[in-house]
Amino acid sequence: MGRTGDFAKRWIVGSIVFWAVVLVLVRVLYEGEKPTEASLLFVVALGLTVSLGVRRRMKRKQRAVRAAEAQRRA
Repeated sequence: MGRTGDFAKRWIVGSIVFWAVVLVLVRVLYEGEKPTEASLLFVVALGLTVSLGVRRRMKRKQRAVRAAEAQRRA
C-alpha cells in the first residue's frame, strides 16, 4: 500500500478509536445523566489523545517496515 493508503488507513483507524473511546467513556461515566460541558470536553480530549497515540504507533510500525524493505533491497 502506498503512502496515501497508509495515511488513509491511519486516519480511519484513528477516527474509529476516537469515537469508540468517547462513546464508551460517556456511557460509563454518565449513566443516564447529561454530562456538563467541561466534563464532556475532558472526555473528548482524552479520546483525541488515545487516538493520536494509536496513529503514532501505526506510523512507527510503517516506518520500520519501509526501512526494512529498503535495507533488504540494498
